[in-house]
Amino acid sequence: MDAGVTSGWTDPAGNEAPLATLPVLGAGKGFFYGNNSAKTNITFVGDVRTGTNNVALPLGLTAAGSPLPYNGLVSTGPLNLQVQDGDSIQQWTGTSWAVYTRDAGEPTGWTGPSGAGAPQPTLNVGQGFFYANNNGLINWQQVLNP
Repeated sequence: MDAGVTSGWTDPAGNEAPLATLPVLGAGKGFFYGNNSAKTNITFVGDVRTGTNNVALPLGLTAAGSPLPYNGLVSTGPLNLQVQDGDSIQQWTGTSWAVYTRDAGEPTGWTGPSGAGAPQPTLNVGQGFFYANNNGLINWQQVLNP
């Protein structure tokens, strides 16, 4: 973000970036916001997507977020992300990364920052995370019927 250029944005080389070239932040996408000043609020507006919402989580590391304004436990309840054994959820805490790995051999089914038997991770509305997929394409599906 650069108030000194017409579009308000610059690319990594410092050149003005036309608005048409900026990435689109759609439902189910996560992102980092590099804030070089004091705490700020970011407000998202728009219509909640009803019906069936799908987010593709390919092999590797993907920045993701719930396509619907849901919160709670990652794999149960309305979030419904069926994390595969060996895959992990990586959340930024504001100071460090909290990594939760699905481990069917643990009593809770997870290892995490507290070690083996960690609780299932939770997500807040609008919270992005990284999904480390070690098992192949996952279709994360959430449904909202009005």
